[in-house]
Amino acid sequence: MPKHGDRTGLVCLNAADEPVWCYADVIAEAGFPWTSDAYLDVISLASRDRAGRWTALNPVIIDQEDLENALKAGTITANESKWAETVAARILEEIATQTYRPFDELQAFFQGR
Repeated sequence: MPKHGDRTGLVCLNAADEPVWCYADVIAEAGFPWTSDAYLDVISLASRDRAGRWTALNPVIIDQEDLENALKAGTITANESKWAETVAARILEEIATQTYRPFDELQAFFQGR
């Protein structure tokens, strides 16, 4: 589970060690995955391309309602909400363009074990 400052990555594999889906958790910069949650997450289906590289398909941002509720409740500030939205959008773009580093690192880990 690589952590890159404001996000962490997770990949679910099937019995043949093929990726099925991936998940990116937006986290507070000084925090830890799932305990310093910034409410938004990015999920996508995953597969292996013809060259053997893991690829993500159709990424989407989820849990916007959780972010909105936290903002309304005063749990987070408007600036923190905007920051989480910006990070989630960047992750979405990285997954869509196959430049999401944690995904590559997870593949390298599983291939090297």
